[in-house]
Amino acid sequence: MIVAAFVALTTTLVLLVLLGPLLVRLNLVDVPNTRSSHTRPVLRGGGLAIAVGTSAGLVIGDVVDGRSGVALLVVSTGFAAVGFADDRRSRPVTVRLVAQFVLAIVGAILLATEFDLASALVAVAGVVTVFWIVGYVNVFNFMDGINGISAVTAAIIGVTHMVAGTQIDSDLVSVAGAALVGGAIAFVPFNFPVARMFAGDVGSYFLGSYIAILSVIALTAGVSVVTVAAPLMVYLFDTTYTMARRALSGKSIFEAHRDHSYQYLANRRLNHKRTTTVVGVITATCAGIGLLAHDRTVVVAAACLLVIVFLSAVFVWLPNVLVDRRAVPRVPQ
Repeated sequence: MIVAAFVALTTTLVLLVLLGPLLVRLNLVDVPNTRSSHTRPVLRGGGLAIAVGTSAGLVIGDVVDGRSGVALLVVSTGFAAVGFADDRRSRPVTVRLVAQFVLAIVGAILLATEFDLASALVAVAGVVTVFWIVGYVNVFNFMDGINGISAVTAAIIGVTHMVAGTQIDSDLVSVAGAALVGGAIAFVPFNFPVARMFAGDVGSYFLGSYIAILSVIALTAGVSVVTVAAPLMVYLFDTTYTMARRALSGKSIFEAHRDHSYQYLANRRLNHKRTTTVVGVITATCAGIGLLAHDRTVVVAAACLLVIVFLSAVFVWLPNVLVDRRAVPRVPQ
């Protein structure tokens, strides 16, 4: 674990330093518009370093020796490539979704051999896995909108899998978690509290797919569903609530917007630094409670889940208490 985390950290850091001139040459610059949460041009595509660094940590950790490890490495790399292509030139939603589903199907096929289910249910589990991967990739992409939020969240998720993997004696889960921690932490100084670089779609697609696949691997390895779900809940709650509100009000759920709870907090009441801190504290608290639920009785696990759901719901509801959702001016960050 230590070697994987160190390799991921150092490789990502070195690549981030070297990546700047390339991003400038490729004109990968995020120019703010009316939907942006920043007010000055920032380099976009730093997630390329995260993808390479985290993958290097995973390979050096010597756990890519089965179909699950291959799925984690190959499919997340594929998603990174799709994201990088979109960073260079925005593709239509349908094109992106087709590419995502193809990659998710490949991942589900590779992971299916680990499903401890009756043969009749493997296909059902495979379909669920496909939609889970595609769904979470887009959730992560939607939530990657302010400084530091996704790097901090990914690091917490990585730590959760490090601990959980150690508890169940799974090298793949623990090493993959460690590599994720290294890659995510390395990006923090470049993106938080003031952003010198954005991860871009290459970063959010890679991290989203990596986390989604790692979650499936952890579940099949024996980690409690509450433990796996706990650090994901804030992102899932915010996105689900936002999409539901937009759909009910007749707005497109695919159109770019600033209607997420974290965006209202960052741009109206708080700022990027404080909002990311709030998200990080709540996510870490949920993750800690989720780890307590592992290998406990159903009653204890259910109680932990209720607390996690409550904390996630509180975050999503927070703007209704602190912010007038009808007016969200941009705050210089």
